[in-house]
Amino acid sequence: MTATPSTDWSFGFLAFLNQNDTSHVRGGILTADPGGKPLEFRCSSPIRPSHVQRLLYGKSLLPHILVDLVGIPLAKSLQKKPSAILVQDPLLLEMSREIEVPIIHISKQGDGVMLSPEAQSAVSEEGIITCPSGRFPPIVALSSRSQAERVKALMSLMSVFHENTDLLEPFERIKKALVEVDNQKALQG
Repeated sequence: MTATPSTDWSFGFLAFLNQNDTSHVRGGILTADPGGKPLEFRCSSPIRPSHVQRLLYGKSLLPHILVDLVGIPLAKSLQKKPSAILVQDPLLLEMSREIEVPIIHISKQGDGVMLSPEAQSAVSEEGIITCPSGRFPPIVALSSRSQAERVKALMSLMSVFHENTDLLEPFERIKKALVEVDNQKALQG
C-alpha cells in the first residue's frame, strides 16, 4: 500500500555535472515533494578554475568548488527550505557547517562509500531505507555526527519518499537538466 504524500515537507537533491573534472563544474539543486514532483530548481554558473588556481589549491580544489562555491550557495538560494538536502558525495556533508537543514549522504546499499580517516570520525550511519514493495533498491543514509539526531527523525519521511519514488532518481534528473542548460548556453554563446 502506497502512502499518501502530504506536501508539508520536501527534500532537496544536490548534484553536479563534470564533478571530477575541475575544468568545468556546474551544480544543480532540485527540491521535490513526497511524490517526487519538482518544486524548485536552481543551478550554478559553470566554475572554471584557472591553471594557477589548480596549482595553488591542489587536492583542496575540488572540495572547495563542490562545497564552498557551488553547494552552499545553491542550498542558500532556495526560496523554501527543504526538510533535508540529499547528496551522493560524502564530501558534501561538509556543507552542514553553514546550512541549517540536515545534509544527508545517500547511496545504494552495497555501494562502498570511500571516506577519509578524518571524515569517518565525523560521520554517523543513520540506517537503511527500504522500499516495502521492493521496486527500489535499499538506500544507506549517512550524516555528520552533529546532525545525527535530526537525521534519525527524518528517516521515516525518507521511507515515505522511497516508497513513492526512487531516492536516487532525482539526481539523474538534475544531471540531465544541467546538460540541457550547458547545451542552451553553448547555443546562445
